Amino acid sequence: VFSPTDSSVVQMLNTSAYSTLWTETMAGDSLGLELFVPDAVTISEIEFSILQLSHLVLDPGNANLKATVTTDPALSCLVDIKCDTAEWQDTGQAVARYVFTEQDGNSFLCSGTLLADRDTSTQIPYFLTAAHCVSNDYAASNMEFYWMYQSTTCGGADATYSQTTGGAVLHATDGNLDSTLVELKNFPPLGVTLAGWTTTSLSSAQAVT
Repeated sequence: VFSPTDSSVVQMLNTSAYSTLWTETMAGDSLGLELFVPDAVTISEIEFSILQLSHLVLDPGNANLKATVTTDPALSCLVDIKCDTAEWQDTGQAVARYVFTEQDGNSFLCSGTLLADRDTSTQIPYFLTAAHCVSNDYAASNMEFYWMYQSTTCGGADATYSQTTGGAVLHATDGNLDSTLVELKNFPPLGVTLAGWTTTSLSSAQAVT
């Protein structure tokens, strides 16, 4: 999959027979597609179809995306992490924004947090998000992640991001708790952190961030 206008934008994707493959999101209003088959296979033996195409009109990696598309009063609770204290900077690197598509073809944008697992000898990429976002295997299978999308300075607009695809495996989802736990199929990029957690109960009126 490639961009006809930018030769540097190319995805090399490998797949096998009888399988479904999701490409990662690419910028631009047009895409090119080339299909390569083994030498021993003739073109007449190939059946190939594009089941879904999702057209996003906003860049999901934009650090100021929410501020540009909504005036929801709840946004007053959101703090630019680069304006916060130093102790939150490492934790912030565990957060990813992600895009996913449901079976009806609609795509959505949500966020979640990469968690540390309890075995200190492993780094299993568990990812906690909301059940009102991802709550089924299909949605989990095509999750596409945008890491480290925050601006580098407080109030800045110079954000970059690292993008990973491959989806995730759904382990648990609970609509009453509005929580979903998935395991990423591909590891996040270098620089991403694992967030700590606890099952200790909160005290009454305890302040949380």
